[in-house]
Amino acid sequence: MRSVRVAALLVLTATFCVLFSGCGYRELQERVLIQGVGVDKTRDGYQVTVRAAGTDEEAVDQLYTCKGASVLEALSSLSLTTGREPFYAHNYLVVFGRSCGEEGLDDSMDFFIRYYNTRPAVQVYLAENTAEEILSQETDNGLIPVRELQNLGKTGDYNGKAVSVDFLDFVNASRRPGSSPVLPVLRAGDGEVEVLGTAYFQDYKLAGFLTLEETRGYLAIKGDLKNGELVVAGENFGTVTLTISGGKTKQEVEFENDTPIFRTVYRVTADVSTLSGEQGELDESFYAALEEAVSSQLEEEMKAVLEQALEEDQCDIFGFGNLISQRFPQEWDSLEKTWNTDMVRCQYDLQVEATMLRMEQGGLKGN
Repeated sequence: MRSVRVAALLVLTATFCVLFSGCGYRELQERVLIQGVGVDKTRDGYQVTVRAAGTDEEAVDQLYTCKGASVLEALSSLSLTTGREPFYAHNYLVVFGRSCGEEGLDDSMDFFIRYYNTRPAVQVYLAENTAEEILSQETDNGLIPVRELQNLGKTGDYNGKAVSVDFLDFVNASRRPGSSPVLPVLRAGDGEVEVLGTAYFQDYKLAGFLTLEETRGYLAIKGDLKNGELVVAGENFGTVTLTISGGKTKQEVEFENDTPIFRTVYRVTADVSTLSGEQGELDESFYAALEEAVSSQLEEEMKAVLEQALEEDQCDIFGFGNLISQRFPQEWDSLEKTWNTDMVRCQYDLQVEATMLRMEQGGLKGN
């Protein structure tokens, strides 16, 4: 009798599995499985470019373009050409065209932040020109995979020249006291898409761009430059390519005569990867000279991005104002409304402490 009950239970379980898996399969077949979205501002509203997963009949990824007075209206019109409902749970990235940044990203982003079916942890990018050209870029094998585009911002984890931002990061930086948001910038051309640098914003509106080297300086100030490659040159050691690792940043703020003084110390370890040119003895003086060169170059990059974003464009992308609000809330109350102008009058002390890994001289040879 017990065996009969077990057999009946197995049959019921199998039946439910077949029924539910079949329903799920049919539901997916009736939807457009969106994997990437590009948004460009037009005179009458928005043009939205969509990358979607292929169907059984069309195995390759599909590319759609739709228009509307709003992003939601444009995306909803997909059903008119596909006969299927848009499904956003599989979306990997959103790219905004430069036109959206110049207009202000608040309206363009509103749908992705509020709509219940979207994912707030999706990677976000700004296109150098249009979002359409990023998502429609092709190689000899077809459209560039969305997964590859999604991971471009994450390359900063090992090259130290790219920021990684999702919707939550951007919105939090926009709303956090004394802080301005950033986005990685993508450039398309010749069958490839690459990270060009970083864009920064004031009240959701595009305010300026950082080069890859300035982006590295920004990451060092923020405490996000963990690893990367660095090339330094000098009369005493030629041209040296270094691998930096273990980067850590310490920030302090204090008040002196009612003036905020920010002290930022970035500590990093560097290891020689390649040598070229003429070198003398790879002795202690060689490594000391490299430590000085690494520190000097990174400090210059940090100062350059500070002068451009904060002093010239009055965008606190570093969160200095937020640091005051956390540690000196009473002082921040009197600074908050005028921070965009007051930040220029603050004092900023930027330091880099680089430590070279020593090697056996016989393990390295100049080229």
